[in-house]
Amino acid sequence: MGFREDVSIRVIPDSEGARVDIRSSSRYFEHDLGSNAARIAKFSEDMNEVVDNARPAKKSLVPAAKAQVKGAPKR
Repeated sequence: MGFREDVSIRVIPDSEGARVDIRSSSRYFEHDLGSNAARIAKFSEDMNEVVDNARPAKKSLVPAAKAQVKGAPKR
């Protein structure tokens, strides 16, 4: 129906990784018939899937400030 809703996502680092707090609320109505909870559950499932399937980042042996972009002229 096009009603606007507010979603807030806060990521807080902790000793094991990070904690994610998610809040969703309707701007116009006190009751949402479960749509906010469904939105948070879907986002949480999608985020967990991405994290579970993520590959560890490869560390570069060259410091980022000195890394050369392929095809860029050397200075």
